[in-house]
Amino acid sequence: ATGSDSDTASDDLTLLPQRVRTSIAKSFNHSAIWASAGSAATIQLTGKVSSDSTVGSDHLTLSDDDSVFWDHFDLRRILPTDVPSNAILTVEYYDGTSWQQLTAPVTGAVDGWTYTLTSEQRAAAQGVRFVFTPKVDGSLLPAGFTVAPRLDVVLRATLRSDSSVSATEGTAELTNAAESEVANSGAIISPVTDQDSATLTLKPVGGG
Repeated sequence: ATGSDSDTASDDLTLLPQRVRTSIAKSFNHSAIWASAGSAATIQLTGKVSSDSTVGSDHLTLSDDDSVFWDHFDLRRILPTDVPSNAILTVEYYDGTSWQQLTAPVTGAVDGWTYTLTSEQRAAAQGVRFVFTPKVDGSLLPAGFTVAPRLDVVLRATLRSDSSVSATEGTAELTNAAESEVANSGAIISPVTDQDSATLTLKPVGGG
């Protein structure tokens, strides 16, 4: 009987599914800003390799490339963002055609890393993504791995897609979506993504 119990326990362990999961939470520091060119807002993206993952991930990518939102806003700066000790962060921006590296990769541990975009990068950036990868080759980002990049964005005077159209008038609010992605070739489903969105109200300036 003892041997039978042992065999059953061993079989249960063998059948434990290899799953990698992720979650993302997106938020603005204020629910509303003035509909005036130069008005600023802070975005926070809290992304995780979910704690209920049974295997780690070879990356955690947080993407914020909502085309309508970035038609109205410029990315001005990456605000103080921590890079964990077991990870390397590569930040990229979307130029409308492809993803371009924003600056040199950042090797953790780094507390409060920041970056101010050049005028050329700010004009071109139509989205941003944060790619966290393991610092040690062949290792994985473990279940529970959590990061929280923050972005400083400013309202444009005119739409990026059409400089003859105001970016501050005629729009009451903007909803901005973001996505997290994890992957492990040994997991039963890979890659795996999660999405979240947040809404920012644009308050009219003056009495209309």
